[in-house]
Amino acid sequence: MSGDSKLVARVLVSDCCKELFRGVGSLVDVGGGTGTMAAAIARAYPDINCTVFELPQDQEAIIGLPNLQFVGGNMFQENIPHGDALLLKVNSINSNEKSGKVILIDMVVGNNQPKGGDFSQVQLCSDLLMMCLLNGKERTETELNNLLMAAGFSGYKIVRAIGPRSIIEAYP
Repeated sequence: MSGDSKLVARVLVSDCCKELFRGVGSLVDVGGGTGTMAAAIARAYPDINCTVFELPQDQEAIIGLPNLQFVGGNMFQENIPHGDALLLKVNSINSNEKSGKVILIDMVVGNNQPKGGDFSQVQLCSDLLMMCLLNGKERTETELNNLLMAAGFSGYKIVRAIGPRSIIEAYP
């Protein structure tokens, strides 16, 4: 997913997503790779302390940002660092916090598309690839809702579509 991080990061910190970061003092980018997303957020919102939580061997330090740090660890084996918001570009969802929010960037099959774009074929092709290669699948909004509710979230909001993907806020 690192291939589109710069594009998604640009949209994430644009004016259309300002509301997404309202009241957020700290953010953890879970599985954040080289920190592209967290660095973009740290630059755009200097009052937000950003943490990239990634496997130690995958960390590359971005120098010169006082509000960005890297923490080594495995999200499947260790506690994820605390933050007002968690940013995920993965399909692992679990809520054990009572406040804050989780920001998901994932495909929602059939989600309303931005003006001028119909990405339904891209979404369906991605769904087929997930089924054939990974024994998985992309989710519809109904399936996303069921997953989030089963994981203990109280609600969610699809904030914006970025091509075939969506930015989703989930609330504990």
